[in-house]
Amino acid sequence: MSLQNDSVESGPMNSLTLVNQFRKQSDRARQRIDGLSLTDPLRTWLGCELDSAEQGVSDDAELDSVNGAIRAVRQIEHLLIEHCVRLRNDTSQETNLAAPESYFSMRAKLPADVLDIAKQKRFSIELNLLFSDDWDNDTFDPVSPTAKIVGYLRSRDRSLQIASELAMDQEGRRLLREHCESDEATEHRMAVLFQTRHHCINAAIMESGVRQVVELASGISPRGLQWARNVPESIYIESDLPALMIHKSKLLRNHILASDEVNHGILHCCGVDALCTDGLDQVLSSIDPDSPFALISEGLLLYFSAEELNAFLDNVAGLLRRHPKSVWITDFVTQANLQELLRSDPGVAGAVRRVFSLTGREVVGKNPFVSDACVRSLLTEKNLSVCSTIALSEQASRGDRQDDAMGLLGSRKIWTVKAAD
Repeated sequence: MSLQNDSVESGPMNSLTLVNQFRKQSDRARQRIDGLSLTDPLRTWLGCELDSAEQGVSDDAELDSVNGAIRAVRQIEHLLIEHCVRLRNDTSQETNLAAPESYFSMRAKLPADVLDIAKQKRFSIELNLLFSDDWDNDTFDPVSPTAKIVGYLRSRDRSLQIASELAMDQEGRRLLREHCESDEATEHRMAVLFQTRHHCINAAIMESGVRQVVELASGISPRGLQWARNVPESIYIESDLPALMIHKSKLLRNHILASDEVNHGILHCCGVDALCTDGLDQVLSSIDPDSPFALISEGLLLYFSAEELNAFLDNVAGLLRRHPKSVWITDFVTQANLQELLRSDPGVAGAVRRVFSLTGREVVGKNPFVSDACVRSLLTEKNLSVCSTIALSEQASRGDRQDDAMGLLGSRKIWTVKAAD
C-alpha cells in the first residue's frame, strides 16, 4: 500500500498546545527585536513580519494557520540569532548599518525569499542552509553515486517521480550503466526492491498514526514532498548533511514555488549529522514537542561501521526514551537478507556488488547482523523493543505485484521500534 492521493483521516493535533508554543516563541522573538538598535534596518522589517504572524493566531485558530505562524517565527528567530552574532563580532558594524545598501538592508529587501514561503507555501529552510556560500552549487558533488543510482531506480516507473529534478534520472542511469554494466531487465528487477522499500516505509508510518515525521539522511528521496502533499495536517522534517541539504532544499523550494498547491502539510529542510546527539535535538525543535513523531531512516544503517552503528543506536535510544510515544521506522539488512539478494539473480548480484563497491565500504563482509535474531538482540541491549515489522514481499503482494523480481525481496522487512517499557 503506497500513499494515496487523498489525505489520511486522523484526530487533529492539539491546536491550543501549538498556540501556546507559538506565543512563547513570539514573545521571545519580540524581546530580541526590541533589543535591536532603533537604527537597525532589520528591526522594522522583522517587527512587521512578527506582527503579521501574530495576527493569524488566536485560541480557536485553525491548525494550518498556527503551523504556518510557527514556521514564520522560527525563521525570524534564526535571522535574529544570526544577526546578533554578527553584530557582536563585526567591529565595523556601525558603518555598515548606516550605509543605505548594507548587508542587512539588502537582505531586508528579500522577505519573499524567506518568510513568505514559510507562511504561504508551508515550506521552510533552515537559515544556515539558505544563506550558505554554497547555495548556488548545482553539481551535487556531496551526494554519493549510490544515492543517485537508488534515486533513478526508485523513480524508474515514474510512480515516485513527483519532482523529476529530485530523482536525478540521467545522472543515476549513467552511473549505473557505467559502473555496473546493467541492462533494462536488470534495472527493472533492482527497481522493484527500492520502490517496495519506499512504499513499505510509507505503510509503516501510516500504521503508526503519527502526523509528524523526521527523516534522517533523506538524501534525494521524494518522500517528504510526497507526504506533505498527501497528508495536509502533517509536519515533515527532511534532514541530511548540510552540504547535501543545501542543494536539495533549493530544488524543493523551486518546485514548490512553481506549484499552485496550497493544501499540503508543512515541509522543513535542515542540515544535521545523524551521528550527532545535538543535531538530533536540533531537528526536533522544528516539531510539536507534545505530539508523537516517527523517526525515519532508509538505506542508512547498512553503510555504518560498527562504531558508527553503536553511536547511532545510542542516540536513537536516548531520543525515544525522551519521547516514549514516538517510534523509529527503519530497514535493518542482515547477512541472510544480503545472501538472499545475491543468490536471487546473477545479473542483479553483480550490479549490487559493484554499487556497494562505490561506497568504499565493505558492506557485505562487515555486516554485524547475521539474522533477524541478532537485530532483536542488539535492540534489547539498547533498551529498545520492536513494535511491528512489515515484510517487503507482503507489501509488494498487496499491490498485486507478481513479476519475476519478487524473489529479490526475500525475507527483508521494515522495522518499527520504540523505547522499551
